[in-house]
Amino acid sequence: DVLLLSQFIRPHGSMLPRNVTGLCLEEHRKIEECVKMAHRAGLFPNHRPRLPEGSLPKNKPKLNR
Repeated sequence: DVLLLSQFIRPHGSMLPRNVTGLCLEEHRKIEECVKMAHRAGLFPNHRPRLPEGSLPKNKPKLNR
């Protein structure tokens, strides 16, 4: 359930730490795997990795087209 998983992630898409969520290690790993699967499935479409200030995203190599 996306609403349940959204309780354990930050607005930019990373997991909250265990000391914030109160989960034990096993539960945290299970939730972390479910969040990763939801990201890959596109259930969190607004996920954008946060870059440090002043850095630019890496350019993809240009292919001969």
